Amino acid sequence: FNYCTNLTTAPALPATTLADRCYYGMFDMCSSLTAAPELPATTLAEYCYMRMFNYCTNLTTAPALPATTLANYCYKDMFKGCIHLTTAPWLPATTLVNNCYYQMFSGCSKLNYVVCLATSISASNCVKNWLSNVAGTGTFVKASNMTSWPSGNSGIPSGWSVININQFTTDGNWNVPGNWSNNAVPEAGNSVVISANATIPIGYTANVDYIIVDEGKTLTIADGGQLIHNHAGVVATGQQNITGRNNGGGWNFIASPVATVAPSAANGLLSGDYDLYYYHEGTHIWRNYKGSTDENHADPGFNLINGKGYLYANTGATTLSFTGALGTQGM
Repeated sequence: FNYCTNLTTAPALPATTLADRCYYGMFDMCSSLTAAPELPATTLAEYCYMRMFNYCTNLTTAPALPATTLANYCYKDMFKGCIHLTTAPWLPATTLVNNCYYQMFSGCSKLNYVVCLATSISASNCVKNWLSNVAGTGTFVKASNMTSWPSGNSGIPSGWSVININQFTTDGNWNVPGNWSNNAVPEAGNSVVISANATIPIGYTANVDYIIVDEGKTLTIADGGQLIHNHAGVVATGQQNITGRNNGGGWNFIASPVATVAPSAANGLLSGDYDLYYYHEGTHIWRNYKGSTDENHADPGFNLINGKGYLYANTGATTLSFTGALGTQGM
């Protein structure tokens, strides 16, 4: 698509493992492109994204870049000259490699917000001129233990404010100030890293901008809690409390907040004496997940799909769990 100046929409690029130079210059000079495709790759290769959106002058939003391990030249010149880009994608890698961010945002004259969690920038030319000719004022969010950022085009632009990322560091509830590195619960617009097991409690709404959950840590949203955020691909567990029939409960209307959930005893859906029904649109009949012969409309093969409703009941009180990637609006 190099120099396809009338291209307005990019194709889907679902690969998660890349090869050397695979997307090198793919949309170079596509000046009419307004939206970038999602880039879910977590295994990069040398030069893989180099010049990919070079001088895409109408691009207003950058795709998420989730990789935490980089490759030489992987993002060199990637968004160079994207004059309408205002916010950089979250950059979660802590160790940079040779030429990885070289001129990555050079000439992005409206760029005024960067989140970069790098703690090692000693590799050759890794940030050379990466923020040259960006907006005169802006905000740079960095790792709290990173103290060696230089000032200027090859570091943090002069005139920009610098804040430390707010990091959840102690297992417990989200709304406890002492569980955060800044000793303050994050507010709307903040960027955060979940580095311990966090729970958003019943009735509490957490509202942030970017969020990343460290590998091996969990983010749980209790029944009645809510997370609002702008970062695609965040994995969390949503919970729903069910009052059992033996405790005065009855039928419950449930829905999964994540893409697909397979019913199991582990997530509570198939625990104890339960009934789980979905509406089969072809026959206009409610079908039960149970596969026993005494069920006229048994259908043990279905999964819970995001956006669809289901009927659920259990003789005992239980907590249902739905784990998966959230949309950019959260849960």
